[in-house]
Amino acid sequence: MKQSTLYVRNAGFGDMLKQVNSFFHLADAFGFDPRVFIPENNQRNSLGNHDFFHQLGFKSIMAPKPAIARKKATSLAMIASDISDTYAFDLGCYNNPDIKSALGDRDKESHPTLRRLARNGRLFEEISKHKTGAGGIAVHVRRGDVSQIEANDFPDFFDMAVAADKILHRRGVFTPSTLQTDVPWSDRRRFVDTPTHLNVLNQVKQDVGTSSHILVSDGFTKLAERLVEDNRDLLIDKTMTAQALEQALGKELRPLLNGATKVILGETDHAFHETLRVTLGADVIISASPGFLRQLARLFDLDIRFVDPKPRPEPTAKN
Repeated sequence: MKQSTLYVRNAGFGDMLKQVNSFFHLADAFGFDPRVFIPENNQRNSLGNHDFFHQLGFKSIMAPKPAIARKKATSLAMIASDISDTYAFDLGCYNNPDIKSALGDRDKESHPTLRRLARNGRLFEEISKHKTGAGGIAVHVRRGDVSQIEANDFPDFFDMAVAADKILHRRGVFTPSTLQTDVPWSDRRRFVDTPTHLNVLNQVKQDVGTSSHILVSDGFTKLAERLVEDNRDLLIDKTMTAQALEQALGKELRPLLNGATKVILGETDHAFHETLRVTLGADVIISASPGFLRQLARLFDLDIRFVDPKPRPEPTAKN
């Protein structure tokens, strides 16, 4: 059987796992032996890419960088007509009709090989210790690279002479109208405000019959660093550090603290591991961006109900 290596496209861990899973299902459809080349760290994730995939148990399927340069690699979209030594993955592959036809619905489930490897990995061992069968509710609030902060909500920190009515985002500073036109829909849809999270949390608590929950968020590290580096003129205190601003912006999540038995905020290796352990130990996860957690739940065969805090409209041409 011919071996073929996938150049995994740099992305968040959830997307990278999706690429690997699709490739392994394609290997079954077209009869080749799959391996993956994981790129070097891309600053999207606090934990290094290689460290994460090793802890996940995927070391045995990771290959060294193929001799063929990535820019010369056969596109994965061509897999139906030619089995190559190496493939590059791009966003278009998800919607390629040949690939979708070959996969059917198989990629909606974790590939058996990946599931077996993951359930023997160190990460699953750690998570299993927290899966007690009565894990309750975890609220995962994605901020990080999709944060949207209204300057008007922080008059003690932002100079209203220049920041009034502005929306602060990692991509820059926007007005409500320019946010809609200049920030991609795929980015905007991942942001859900705190009141919406709170409303859904209260409803789920009522349904489940509990008064407590766990709160986890990547916090405001990326946004605070961007503002201090590029938009210091918006600050009242021009000497304010990114760490101090990050703490101040964290008050946006304050309404979700009531009833929280555990709170994990920020982007560090320790916070990342702790977030995985306690979140995947829950019975219900409320998240507007659950891709990564859902991929891991499937890999580990965990019985978790995912709740989206906000209905998702389909993108329009203007989005």
